[in-house]
Amino acid sequence: MKGTRSITSTILWRLIPGLIFFVASTGLVSYYLSAEQLKSNAYDNIYDTVSQTKNYLDDRLDVLLAAVVALSNNNSNKDLTQTLHASEEPDYMTGPSDYIALNQAGVFVLNQANEKERMKSFFANGKKNLRKEKNLQ
Repeated sequence: MKGTRSITSTILWRLIPGLIFFVASTGLVSYYLSAEQLKSNAYDNIYDTVSQTKNYLDDRLDVLLAAVVALSNNNSNKDLTQTLHASEEPDYMTGPSDYIALNQAGVFVLNQANEKERMKSFFANGKKNLRKEKNLQ
């Protein structure tokens, strides 16, 4: 009589541990797969963000470089050139005319950069952009 159990208790003693094992293993596998997918998505998003930031900074620096080149090619900047050469001397004192020349050069660079930015936004990818710009004249 020792080995007789009811069919219900035998089924429960064998079924419940099996169910617990399968539920736990399914949970662990799904946790591992979702963690790997989240990691993969995070790396992809970081890569996209970095590449977009790189492209944006490249565009902005290209505009600034073009403005500085235009400034160096402008013949009316003799005061700025003289100021920059004179400032290398150790006993040089900055005067009001130097500030005026630097201000005019800064305004020129900003105007050139803004003009190029407006042209870039107006002609998007070689096609004329049809949106209305307030500062586009």
